[in-house]
Amino acid sequence: MFKCGIRGLLAWLLWATLGVIPAEAHDFPLDRVMNAFVKIDAHQADLVIRIPLDLLNGVPFPVSGNNYYNVAASGPAAKTALDQLATAIGLWEGNTQLHPSKSTGKLVPLSDHSFQDFDRAVAQADNPAATDAAIGYDLGYFDAHFVYPISSPKSVFSIDNHVGSDLEDYASTAVRFMPFAQSSRAMMITGTSGRVTLDPPWYEASLGFIKLGIGHILSGINHLLFLLCLVIPFRRIGSLVPVITAFTVGHSITLIGTAYGLAPPGRWFPPFVEMMIDTAIII
Repeated sequence: MFKCGIRGLLAWLLWATLGVIPAEAHDFPLDRVMNAFVKIDAHQADLVIRIPLDLLNGVPFPVSGNNYYNVAASGPAAKTALDQLATAIGLWEGNTQLHPSKSTGKLVPLSDHSFQDFDRAVAQADNPAATDAAIGYDLGYFDAHFVYPISSPKSVFSIDNHVGSDLEDYASTAVRFMPFAQSSRAMMITGTSGRVTLDPPWYEASLGFIKLGIGHILSGINHLLFLLCLVIPFRRIGSLVPVITAFTVGHSITLIGTAYGLAPPGRWFPPFVEMMIDTAIII
């Protein structure tokens, strides 16, 4: 019985590992990340979002050569973009979809850093574009600000974003939610997330993290190969439990430390700690 279980687990790991190897590198698009704030006030909700321009190729912004020209006068194209975004991005109060009473937006260059906080992001989206702005084709952003009337700031709010949904998990949105008279919180949603509650209860959030963790393990060929190498020497299921637990704890430590700012800056540190813990498990 144990041997059959081990063989089945090995076969599944091998299948999953081979299944995540891409046949051609160019079959997968680059990751596209959108940034958004959702702020709830007493009588309105504000959504301000920054979208990479290559996700809005269907909008007829005026182009000359390799640059957008006359950015300050691209009002009709900006209106088209806002109309498309109002349809593609849904903000919900309970089970009622909200409709914006006001919308503004414009092209901005890659060098702009106004999305570091909500007030600067709103000011950037609302103010007119500079007449001398020079933006390379597909090398900038479109900032949009939507204002929605709401019934109560205590309602449960949710969001879905279909911009770039054809890219599935390769198009993601970093959402910073600012509820009324409460501390802000952040989350990441993708093109396959569907409608997501912005302030979920603990059990719903826990389930989301479990799904995210499973997806993280299954999407990384290095994780699957490592688990495969760990499983091969064992003949009993009971012997695998401490190893898999240590593997999980090691990853959890790196993620928790990074989330609370306990790790040094730089992307090199989490993989380094994971490697050290994985090596210790093998030894």
